[in-house]
Amino acid sequence: MVSEDVEIAAVVVHWNSLDALPACLRALSGTPGLQPVVVDNASPDGGEASVRGEFPGTVWVSMRRNAGFGAGINAGARSVGGRWVLVLNPDTVIEGREVRELARWADGHGAAAVAPLLRGPDGTLERSWDTRDSAFGDLLRRFAYRLRWSPRPPREPIRAAWLTGACLLVRRDVFDAVGGFDESYFLYFEDVDLGRRIRARGERLVLHPGFEARHRRGGSAEGSETRAVAAYRCSELRYVTRHRPKWQRALARWNAERLAARWESGTGGGEAHEAAASLRAVLAEPDSRA
Repeated sequence: MVSEDVEIAAVVVHWNSLDALPACLRALSGTPGLQPVVVDNASPDGGEASVRGEFPGTVWVSMRRNAGFGAGINAGARSVGGRWVLVLNPDTVIEGREVRELARWADGHGAAAVAPLLRGPDGTLERSWDTRDSAFGDLLRRFAYRLRWSPRPPREPIRAAWLTGACLLVRRDVFDAVGGFDESYFLYFEDVDLGRRIRARGERLVLHPGFEARHRRGGSAEGSETRAVAAYRCSELRYVTRHRPKWQRALARWNAERLAARWESGTGGGEAHEAAASLRAVLAEPDSRA
């Protein structure tokens, strides 16, 4: 049963994450005013019975297909009320009382969206935000991910251009006003796009270093490295095509063409060919700014 006094809808998208999900929900469960919601994105490992058994207060939303992270969050947010929407990965752990404190801080400081620092299992700080939405920022994020580069944390809350969707608290009225996540981004860049649309309304996104969450990474397995790379490149190309200068759009398309050709001519079998087809489908989308 959903509580009538929900303040925060904590939405977790589940796909192949049954091993990570209990720790995520355990940290949230029993928090007054916080309603955990699990969106099952047609996950092959199921889990409804075990989740309902251990966390009976959790709302379970079943999707007919894996529609992507953003679509899952949108469906979960629609299922319950609340003044805030907590966007959360199943492999991310933050205590419910911390979420409530974060919401109180945001209320008192006029933030439309706020996020804690994100640390890996070994305590390494992750690059989960940026103060600019730019080509340089895109490159920096990619290299930071590959090299596991740990940024220096700010000493006080700072305004951000985007905040990662691994752990993000968004005011409900703002989330609804911008239409939630753009569901054309299956995975990756949906959080960058959301940040852009929130800022376009004149609202603020804030990173608060006084709060932290733990991020295990890989708690929603994409199935293979090829599929993960394809998902990232498709979303990156879509975002760059819509929001970046002409030179960067041309470079992104050139890189995508090379990668698709490599997958088509390689030995990766059906999976590689599927990845190439998904990338070529995005390449075929019209560039409205050409």
